[in-house]
Amino acid sequence: IHKRNNTTGALDTSFGTSGLIYECSGFIANSITSDSQWIYIAGVSPYGGCCYNGMLKKISLTTGSLDTNFGTNGVLTDTSAIQYKKIVSDATYLYALSNADYTSGTGWYVTRRLKSTGNFAATGFAVVGSSGGGSYLLGTSDLAIDSSYVYVVGYDGAPGNAQCRVEKRDITNGNLIGSFGTAGVATYNPSSSFDGALAVAANSTYLYILASDYIPGNLEWRLDKVPNK
Repeated sequence: IHKRNNTTGALDTSFGTSGLIYECSGFIANSITSDSQWIYIAGVSPYGGCCYNGMLKKISLTTGSLDTNFGTNGVLTDTSAIQYKKIVSDATYLYALSNADYTSGTGWYVTRRLKSTGNFAATGFAVVGSSGGGSYLLGTSDLAIDSSYVYVVGYDGAPGNAQCRVEKRDITNGNLIGSFGTAGVATYNPSSSFDGALAVAANSTYLYILASDYIPGNLEWRLDKVPNK
């Protein structure tokens, strides 16, 4: 992690070691978010030479030190998540996206944890997700939140090839929102090859979904604007 002045680009030497935090522990960082005091990092930590666990870290925005009140000395290892791909937060909770195996399932999962300790939410949902994926597969790429909803994008194989998939869920209980798409899931299949939604941003009216398709016979990117109601 580099901490730099957003005007000059100069490193903040009071953070970490001369403005940097780096390690060679095998941890692979995939996503980062922050609030006014802390940085939260999500990724994957190999163990046993071939297997993987999801991992979260909470780091001081000022000094770069781990928060010893979070997880175990600032690090939370989730043995029921193969990896964490994305992390976002609101005032109270972290929402971390795992691409597989919450406990021995297939598909994707969102865990909802307290920012203060890393513990699962005491009320509302702790883990929610989708499994299966039709005749092909199911995977996820990104998530976004607003004050009321969680949006997850990725792909599934329901038509026999990979298609774009978007889910809309209640941010408190994790339930799918039935008025969105078909029973909370919107899918679209631009081509007969491997299509998928890659990233999502949300505002009060629309979702902006970065995706890929094979309409011209080769891979291309696309940006879709979708009503979020």
